[in-house]
Amino acid sequence: MPTLLKKHQSYYRKYRRKKSIKKFLLISFLILIVLGGAFYVLFFSPFFRLKEIEILGNEKVQSQDLRIIIEQKIFKKLIFFSSKSIFWLDFQIPEKEILDNYPQIATVSFKKRFPSKIIVEIEERKKIGIFYQETTPYLINKEGVIFEEAEALNSNFIVKSERTNFNLGDKVIEKENLEKILKIQKTLEVLEIDIEYFFLPSPKRLDVKTSEGWQIYFSLIEDLDWQITKLKLALENKIPPEKRGILEYIDVRFGNMVYPKYQSLE
Repeated sequence: MPTLLKKHQSYYRKYRRKKSIKKFLLISFLILIVLGGAFYVLFFSPFFRLKEIEILGNEKVQSQDLRIIIEQKIFKKLIFFSSKSIFWLDFQIPEKEILDNYPQIATVSFKKRFPSKIIVEIEERKKIGIFYQETTPYLINKEGVIFEEAEALNSNFIVKSERTNFNLGDKVIEKENLEKILKIQKTLEVLEIDIEYFFLPSPKRLDVKTSEGWQIYFSLIEDLDWQITKLKLALENKIPPEKRGILEYIDVRFGNMVYPKYQSLE
């Protein structure tokens, strides 16, 4: 009797084990079917296939040119398959391609709009003035980047530099120095001094050429507010308007002193 009971128990355990295996296989099969179906729907279904690219914010760069780059570079390859699903897009490659090819563009951002659309937001660089590389004028933005050759010289903010080996998209002036130049420009406007152009002999120095022919020398590494204060005091107390006609330059770079130089009358 005990032997019969042991045989029965052994048979029952084997039966349960087989049943568990069958149940596991069935559940696994169903899970694979569900995952496979979801995978197909997400990556190969026409419902989620990219159908529309909307481009916003561009004015100078043509939308069609941007759309061609995006359509060529945005899709990833999925092992041996090619998917155009909105879930399977690579934004880094087209972003880099656009920024490399169009210096006029400052930033590019992508947003998905399900089920089948992306929105591309473009921020183009806005000019604040003109930067000369030798005799060629370029538009420059607030970040100090040149991004386009200037067609018309209708600007009251013109900067020239000792360096000339720049390309479109390069930062030609550090943002901190550019902010100082703009501050000097506002100060001189208040003082009713017309500016012909700014000149950067080095990253540490700025020369301002006035429309009257004389110049002002600033240091870009010393306290700018103090230099501006010294300039104001000198123009108010030491250099009246009638003397500016024979003025060659005013140097406010050093210490507490202001050094004006007048043209030789010989």
